[in-house]
Amino acid sequence: PPWLKRGSGGAQRTERHPSTCRAPAPMAAPAVGDAVEAYWQDDTWLPAVVTAVGDDGSLTIKWDEDGSVSEVPADYVRLPGDAAVA
Repeated sequence: PPWLKRGSGGAQRTERHPSTCRAPAPMAAPAVGDAVEAYWQDDTWLPAVVTAVGDDGSLTIKWDEDGSVSEVPADYVRLPGDAAVA
C-alpha cells in the first residue's frame, strides 16, 4: 500500500512502504523546525526539516533536496547521522 505522498506544485507521487528496512526507534517528540533525516525508497535517508507534527504522531517534513513536502510516520524520521538498526 502507498505510504508516502511527495510532490510539489500539485504533482503527487506515491512510493512503496519499505518492507526490508528497519528504521531506528522514533526520536522523542520532534518539534517544528527540527533538522532530521527521513526514510526514502531503497534504504535511503535524506535530510529534511519538520514542518508540522500531527495529533497522531505523524510528521510533515520538507525535503532539503527539492523543497517538496511529505507526511510520514514518526518511525521514518531519525536524528541526522543516526545509523539504521540492522
